[in-house]
Amino acid sequence: MEMVVSCAKKVLRKKSEEGGVRTPSTIPHLEVDLHVDGLEIFQNSEKPGMIAILGRVHSIAPSFASTVQPTVLNFSNPFIIGFEHGQVKASAKELMKLTIDEFKRLCPHNLEAEGREFMASLRVVIADTPMRSFLKRITGHMGYWSCERCIQKGNTTVQTNKRNMNKGYFNFGLRLRFPGYQKPVIQLSDVNAPRRIDS
Repeated sequence: MEMVVSCAKKVLRKKSEEGGVRTPSTIPHLEVDLHVDGLEIFQNSEKPGMIAILGRVHSIAPSFASTVQPTVLNFSNPFIIGFEHGQVKASAKELMKLTIDEFKRLCPHNLEAEGREFMASLRVVIADTPMRSFLKRITGHMGYWSCERCIQKGNTTVQTNKRNMNKGYFNFGLRLRFPGYQKPVIQLSDVNAPRRIDS
């Protein structure tokens, strides 16, 4: 791990010591993973929650056009990009606007290199299923048309909660439920459904 960190520091140090006119081919390039997740602050679901946007540097290269293999930083720590909290939940576009604008400014294809110490590209956006459907503005994971990769309508089936049948009750901390509690589940049964082309 120390070797990876020293290699990354060497790339950054070398570029800052060179000085002179900065061009996109002489600025270090970072690949960033974006983590987006929502969390409830209050027990009351009526009150708004908070959405955290975190980043993590995945790899670093001497420049965007470099033929040298980028140094992958497997042990880098996440950093805070921003939080969203308000009386009303922001739309996906409003939530990500500042982050996207910053990535556009740091993009390797942006030729304005003045004052930049590094360039950055977005590698992946990591989010759980509800947040992913919110960001993509698609049907949620419990909807009939919830599959992101194919075109098919799910069927509602009732699933018995067998795991808790022997316990005599099923408690979520909100209310007591009795043996044989059944919950509706959406099943997508067609494994050969046509693929989506709009995602």
